[in-house]
Amino acid sequence: MMGLFKKEKIDRMKKDKEKLLLDSGEIIRFSPVMESKLLNKLCTILVSATNPCSEEILCYDEEDVGVLDAANVCMVVAKTVQAKRLLSRFIEKDEKDKVPELSFFSEKEENTTKYSVEYLKKFFPFFDIFDESVSISLKRDYPLLIENIHYKIILAPRVEN
Repeated sequence: MMGLFKKEKIDRMKKDKEKLLLDSGEIIRFSPVMESKLLNKLCTILVSATNPCSEEILCYDEEDVGVLDAANVCMVVAKTVQAKRLLSRFIEKDEKDKVPELSFFSEKEENTTKYSVEYLKKFFPFFDIFDESVSISLKRDYPLLIENIHYKIILAPRVEN
């Protein structure tokens, strides 16, 4: 059964390969400078995988791909091919974390939820590398969501002891 799944996945990868390639035949990537900056920032949030997932297989995944930090406080989610390729080195082979579905629609209420400043200080420089707007969503006693076109970061609220 598993062999059949892999064969189907490889066949789909071959069929969809043109989605990942530029006209020159190269895989879609961030610029080398941007990629270096992003990797440096990701290394402050995540731990590199000891047995990383294959970036080619991960890039063909149609769903968003995410990885939790070591403390299980935040999740970095890759939404685009470039982002998935870069995030692949932080994802253990055969271990993909489920990306939660978050809904922020509710009646207006005052938000008194607390979030870790240490994590927030890491996230904003990460998103600052991109020259585009960022969306921030929050709700009382709910995770904080910061996202742009390529990535979203989900941060769990602080829990009072």
